[in-house]
Order: sequence, then structure tokens, then C-alpha cells
Amino acid sequence: MKLQDIKHSSSSTRMAANLCVAVVLFVTGCIDPYPPPLSKGEVNFLVVDGFLNSGNGVARVKLSRALPLESSARYPTEQKAVVQVEGDNGVIFSLPEVSAGTYQAVRSDLTIGSRYRLLIRTADLKTFESDFVTLKQSPELGDVTWVVEGDGITILVDARDASGSTRYYQWLYTETWEYDADKYSGYYIRNGSAIQRQPHEQIYVCYSSGESSKVLISTTRDQSGDVINDFPLVHIPVGSKKISRNYSINVQQRALDESSYSYWLQLQQTTEELGGLFDPLPGRVTGNIRATNGSKEVVLGYFNGGGVQEKRIYINHYALPRELRVVRRKFCPVDSIPNAQLRTLANGTAVIEPYGPPPGIEGYTITGATCLDCRSEGGTVTKPSFWPF
Repeated sequence: MKLQDIKHSSSSTRMAANLCVAVVLFVTGCIDPYPPPLSKGEVNFLVVDGFLNSGNGVARVKLSRALPLESSARYPTEQKAVVQVEGDNGVIFSLPEVSAGTYQAVRSDLTIGSRYRLLIRTADLKTFESDFVTLKQSPELGDVTWVVEGDGITILVDARDASGSTRYYQWLYTETWEYDADKYSGYYIRNGSAIQRQPHEQIYVCYSSGESSKVLISTTRDQSGDVINDFPLVHIPVGSKKISRNYSINVQQRALDESSYSYWLQLQQTTEELGGLFDPLPGRVTGNIRATNGSKEVVLGYFNGGGVQEKRIYINHYALPRELRVVRRKFCPVDSIPNAQLRTLANGTAVIEPYGPPPGIEGYTITGATCLDCRSEGGTVTKPSFWPF
């Protein structure tokens, strides 16, 4: 049976630019009774995270396998699958695998109001399909602001639909922050000598990014107006590296229908009990995807799509109230090493600066590598193209 011949229906949604769908994700219908925890034998459920972005034309699907609650392993990606999207007009297009478990294509014909479903054939020839979903346009994204709250700052977002036709909202975000090492390394060792760093060799300032890991949804279905004010997205505590220099958050807003909202609501309630989307889940939150050919195999996740709205803001460390301008540093004891012993250090070893009375240099000061290299905290020295500072 050809994948194109599979018939059924679908609806898709993908959590975050990179929502590790696989993390043990999970699935049950929004109104099904809560099932028992996953056992050690239930480790092979297919997990699907798919979204069709009609704004930029990106159709992306991530496939992985679920993990049981007691597992601490990294989720396995589902590779070498055949992934297709079918429109209700009969047009079918393929999503090639662009990285392990990620299938993606760019299309210019993803239009609001069109209906699509997802078709999957795994490497072991099992087939799955989703409900047909209608691409829905998100209304314009409202203000993205921040306020001082408790021991830090909270990022807030507003939403409004003058037509009153949205009612169900979802937000995702990507944070990017600039931070520095605890000590500045002006030199490094090469063949027993200390070499002064050039600007392109600096390891003091880094940039790091992270994506939303919680389900961020809200509804106005019980309100007369379709307006949401000051919805909290993320709280950043005082002393966090995120706000130690410069910080940016790019917020994405999606419009949901009632079915997809119910799915995310149940997933939200489940993950809040455990701490986050990246924790193993104790039960299945099934979405709008199912096995075909009479198979009873469980598949987890959701397929959705539509037009999204985005907005980015920046926060400078010195724009914070004085009491929040706290930079927490590691304890970095500084030692000295005379010139004669520099040859004992490996090439690339970071050192701080020279010491000794002028005009001579007796040696160099040094401390732990993690104190001198900002990359030790997972960032990169490459400045993002959008960074204005």
C-alpha cells in the first residue's frame, strides 16, 4: 500500500521551534480517562510533533520514540521515515529528513483556510495519519513587556482579536542572552609561550539560546471580548546569567481551535505535575494522529498549522532596577605560574595576564578553565545576526 493512498483525517501542532517532542511525550485524547503510567515494556510509542507555518512556508515534523517514566535516557529519534503532507485537494508533498528525526520542506502554497493531514511510514513499514486540520491565522501579537516581580522579572504578553474569532491562543518563545566568563583571559599558551589574544580569539563574551519548555496557552471563550492582558511567559530570577549583560526574547503566537487547545490543556496539566515538557510523563496524552491498516499501536503527539505572529524585545542589564543588577560569579582562585613553567601547560590553555615589575614579565596569572572560557557554560562566541549590541 502506498503512503499516498492512506486515508483518514488530521490536526497538527508543534511545541516550540524545537520542542523535543520525543522527550517521552505522551498522548491521550483530550477527553479520555487518565491512563496508568507507562511501564518498562511501553517504550516504543511513536511521538509526532508537526506544524505547517503558512507565514514562512515551513512544514516541519519531528519524529521520535517515547520513554517510560523511570527512564533517564535521551529520547531516540525516528529516522529514515517517509513523511508526507496531503491537502484536501489531493495534492501531496514530501518532507525530506534534514537532520536526525526532523523532516522539513518549504512550500509557497500553505494558505490560510486550507486543510491538510500528515502521512507517515516508518522504516519498519508501519503507517500513521492525522486528522485533517484547517490552517488558522493568528491575530496580531500584542505587547511583549517585562515587569519586576518577586525575585526577578517576568515577561508578559498581550493578545487581542477584534473580530472575536480566535478565542484559543498558544505562545512559544526563544530566549537569547549575552553573558561573560567569570574572569577575562587576555592570553593563551602556544608552544610554551603566552600569546596575546586577538579580538577574534576572545573567549570572554558568549551567546546562548533556549526555547520554551512549558505549555503556554490561554482562552477567552468565557469572556465577552477576545482579549488577554499580561499573560506570563517566563520568570527570570535575579542573578541569572540571562540578564547579566543583554537579553532578548522572540515570542511566537499561534491561534488554536478547540480541539488542539484541549490537547495542550491536558498536556499542560500533566507536565505541571512533573515539572516540564522535558520530563518523562506518567501517562499518554493522545492527539490527532493514529496508526492505520487496523493497527492498535499507540502514537503520541499532535499535527497542526496556521499563520503565526512574532515579536522580539531586548533587555539591557542596566535597564533593570538597581536591586536586580546582580551578577553571580563562581569562586575562581587565581594562581601564578613563572615563565619557566609555561612549557608544562598544554597548547590553548587560557591564562589571565602577565605579572612582574616593569619592564620585565616574570610569569602569568591563571585560574580554572571554566572561569576563563564562557563556552564552558554551553554558549558560543559567535554573535547572532540579529544582535544589536
